[in-house]
Amino acid sequence: MNVGRQDPIDGLFALPPEDFTAARDGLAKRLRAEGDADAARQVRQLRRPTVPAWAVDQLARTAPEDLQRLLSTGHELRRAQRAALSGAGGGRLRAATARRRALLDELTERAARLLADAGRSPDPHRAAIAATLEAATVDGEAADLVRSGRLSRELPPPSGFGGLSGLTLVPDADDADATGAAAEDEEAPAAPEPADPTATTATTATTTSAEPTARQQAAGTQEATEAREQAEEEAEEATRARERADAALETVRDLERRLSEAHREREETERAATEAAKRARAAADRAGLARGRGGAQ
Repeated sequence: MNVGRQDPIDGLFALPPEDFTAARDGLAKRLRAEGDADAARQVRQLRRPTVPAWAVDQLARTAPEDLQRLLSTGHELRRAQRAALSGAGGGRLRAATARRRALLDELTERAARLLADAGRSPDPHRAAIAATLEAATVDGEAADLVRSGRLSRELPPPSGFGGLSGLTLVPDADDADATGAAAEDEEAPAAPEPADPTATTATTATTTSAEPTARQQAAGTQEATEAREQAEEEAEEATRARERADAALETVRDLERRLSEAHREREETERAATEAAKRARAAADRAGLARGRGGAQ
């Protein structure tokens, strides 16, 4: 199945959320009719985007370059973090954090405006939008999802790395210096305590043990969200099925009314014809009698 920009799936995620399910089912039906059962099955498994996810999807469509600028701050922040953990570069870390925060606020506001333009109140969704964008600066898979414009649900906020407090070391595959630092001999003397208070805070935060619990909670929240969305879709489908059944029943009832009216009109026409025939025969009889009397005279 073609996954390029012309893929009709992109069109599904560009639709308002309330139109997604019907359009998805229509696309799956068309693909089945064309003989592409695998593609139809994949399309049928797509889930309607939540409102925050939809806003982020539209952001990926309308401002891809600005979104990439935000995602790129993740690499910058990781490098600055390592510099701080090594005992230097606290100012660089603060500057990188500030840049990411400014871009995060800017794009969250732009996504909120997209919701407002679509006739939705953005206020209940700002936090989820911000958390999704922030998660995309930390995790590569999340970044790919956000870039694709096919996000079905908002992402949980990162359990660490979101700011100076709670900062945890995040590996960066394209930073060779980080790999070397992680492989130092265990017997090497410990690095001196950083003079920068920000670096001290970051180093202390790496000992946190709350991350597994936070991830478990995020996973539970995600499963609950998926279950709720599935239930909503099933309820919507049931509503549409009931509406179609009601419409079909009304059509049948209307047809019955028309048939009944036609039957009554036919009966009235037959009665009128019978009465006319009777009158015609009576008139003919009278005319015959009149002619008989005339002949007798």
